[in-house]
Amino acid sequence: MGVNWGALSAGLPEDILKAKWAGDFDHALKLIDTRLQRTDLPRALRDALTVERILIERLPAEYPLTRAEAIGQGQKRIAGLTEEEWDRLELEGKLDYIYVGGEKKYYRRVVNTLIKDYP
Repeated sequence: MGVNWGALSAGLPEDILKAKWAGDFDHALKLIDTRLQRTDLPRALRDALTVERILIERLPAEYPLTRAEAIGQGQKRIAGLTEEEWDRLELEGKLDYIYVGGEKKYYRRVVNTLIKDYP
């Protein structure tokens, strides 16, 4: 049986969401695994947790860039890009990032996306 990607619409328990959004992926995965061990878990929640586990495992690879690395990539492709401009773009919601272990990490294609969406 394949992965039920639509299961994410079932929502997730608050403790798992908090750990995920804080970038504490190890803890989020432990919470998920603990819940998945239960035999009385509703099917919709089991499917949602299974899908979320896959997504959380992928996040660090999708968001590997530190601020310095992301700005460096941007400066190679966008003439005159400054750290101040980067900060402004971030405040405007034009840069994709998450927190991983408490550190801000940018999407691996953040500069490509920026150039494509905001030429």
